[in-house]
Amino acid sequence: MGIVYPFHHRLRPVTAFFAIIFIWLFAFAIIFPSAATLTVLHLNDMYMVWDNQIYPLFVCFEDWPNVGMRRLYTLIIFVQVYLAPLGLISVMYSCIAAKLSNNLRENRVRSRRRMKVIKMLIMVAIVFMISWLPLWTLMLLTDYQDLDRQQIDFLSSYLFPAAHWLVFFNSGVNPIIYGFFNENFQRGFQAA
Repeated sequence: MGIVYPFHHRLRPVTAFFAIIFIWLFAFAIIFPSAATLTVLHLNDMYMVWDNQIYPLFVCFEDWPNVGMRRLYTLIIFVQVYLAPLGLISVMYSCIAAKLSNNLRENRVRSRRRMKVIKMLIMVAIVFMISWLPLWTLMLLTDYQDLDRQQIDFLSSYLFPAAHWLVFFNSGVNPIIYGFFNENFQRGFQAA
């Protein structure tokens, strides 16, 4: 809003408060079906050894009444948590890039800064898309394909942890991207 519509009035605190409340309620509503189906199961005849102690093994999983409900929920979450944010980021960043590129013919210093901002926005969107895609691919694969126990164990042991790491990497790399494209940050970092 500040870049595309710089002269529009800012968000009032009351409006911001209700927007934040709506976002939190929406987030709880999205995750509630998953939380409602979580089940803890004690695995008989399986134990965990840690620090020379033997402990019973428990697993926590979503126990859906039927496969169709699980698939529908995964699809809804995929749209709400991946496709909608990716679409929103793409549209908003495209608007910012269009607004900034309209005035690139001004003096060279401002043009260079604006190009850096456009590159930064493109980089953030691409990193988001790449970082989250493997996790969603695996989640859709496990829900929509009939995988055997060995395949599920392989995905759970090796690929899901790597995909989750990429998601966490996305959150950690965004400040680095912002800093890399921000000259003030670079000068401060060099001074430190």
